[in-house]
Amino acid sequence: MPEFPTVTETERRFAVGFTRLLCDRDLDARRGTVRRIRDLARALSNEACPDGASIAQRLIIQRTAIIASLCSHLEASMLLGQGEFPIGDYLAMTTTLRRLLAALGDHRLKRQLKDFTIDPLDYAREQEAAS
Repeated sequence: MPEFPTVTETERRFAVGFTRLLCDRDLDARRGTVRRIRDLARALSNEACPDGASIAQRLIIQRTAIIASLCSHLEASMLLGQGEFPIGDYLAMTTTLRRLLAALGDHRLKRQLKDFTIDPLDYAREQEAAS
């Protein structure tokens, strides 16, 4: 069995201050890749959370947009015959993408059920009385 290090390379770099934590402000939004991911995230946010996304939803939407863009890149590379197609990575990303989208869908469904205040029997009686 392989022996795993107690401290990963990423943890070591952060410990000595070698790595600076990057954020959205560090991105050049004029580039096509950044614009595509932001447009996809905005469209997904509008569809999944029309009343505004919570912080947790925004995190899921951001990751979903990035993974969807990576999947599109791999698919285009495969169709153009550029390099090898890492099927294991692609399958892992599509599975993760499905789970992230399901998490967004579950939250939206819960929100819709909370807003449902009319008892179905009362509604049926009202409809019958109105006819």
